[in-house]
Amino acid sequence: MSNDPFQGRAPSEGAPYDNALTVTPNDTADLPVIPSAIHIPYLEQPDGSGVIQDAMTPRPLRLVMQNGEELTILAQGMTLDCKPLFIALRPKRIMATGTDAVAVTLLW
Repeated sequence: MSNDPFQGRAPSEGAPYDNALTVTPNDTADLPVIPSAIHIPYLEQPDGSGVIQDAMTPRPLRLVMQNGEELTILAQGMTLDCKPLFIALRPKRIMATGTDAVAVTLLW
């Protein structure tokens, strides 16, 4: 069961965030904390080629929301004007299957 520091409060999607944790998507484990937003950082390709993923290219991100519903979104790490993109979703799990990102940063 994930710890939710925002339980009982109206979620705020605005920064600044007090905490961050980069996690690896996992099909069986819930996130250690329910974030107020997520971010996909620049990362190496999962095949070990050393090529940095393009942060502006949308990649599929498969999520399990708190109500158990699964959804796949196309997410990117940066906006067109090269600013970090923070996605205001509060999933309980980020699935490895169906997700192209090798890591996701949780913000809360």
